[in-house]
Amino acid sequence: MPQALPANPDLDWLKKTARQRLVQLRSGQPDAKLHQALLAVAHDYGFKSWRALKSHVDRIGPTARDHDRVFKAAQAGDVEAVLRAFASGFDPATPDAFGRTVHQIAKHYGHEAIEVLARNLQGGKTRPDEEMQAIQAIMRAAQSGDLDACARVLTLIPSGSTRSAADSRRPRRCIWRFCATNMPPYAC
Repeated sequence: MPQALPANPDLDWLKKTARQRLVQLRSGQPDAKLHQALLAVAHDYGFKSWRALKSHVDRIGPTARDHDRVFKAAQAGDVEAVLRAFASGFDPATPDAFGRTVHQIAKHYGHEAIEVLARNLQGGKTRPDEEMQAIQAIMRAAQSGDLDACARVLTLIPSGSTRSAADSRRPRRCIWRFCATNMPPYAC
């Protein structure tokens, strides 16, 4: 029975798997060739040939252009576009042409909401649970556009924050402005 391809199959990973298979094949057949290992990997996933597997992966996998859109959205601070990309299976650890992840791009351009989202999806949660819950509640309220909900939820920012009073007012102003005008917080 063939095994299922991962949700977001990566051709480079499949090639690496084939090279590992070649090492295994050569332990029993010293004259084994790479094309035999590629064929074996294709058969593992239920394809008749490597070409058929590669064609399938190319057809269903995200293109470089799709990746570029996600990186441009992170650079522009487009939270909704980045959220859609992550929801559709975009791996937050995917690097751009310069080796930067969405998290690193967002951090460089000061887009904290995208930075937190990408970091958490990558498993690098560095904020306390109480603060994370407050941030998530603030983002939900801001996205809903409900001013009363925004006002209530802004009080959830933990008072024991390590930021100075001046630093903590700026995010509140930005979030309030986003709630009131639907202007993205990064525009503050």
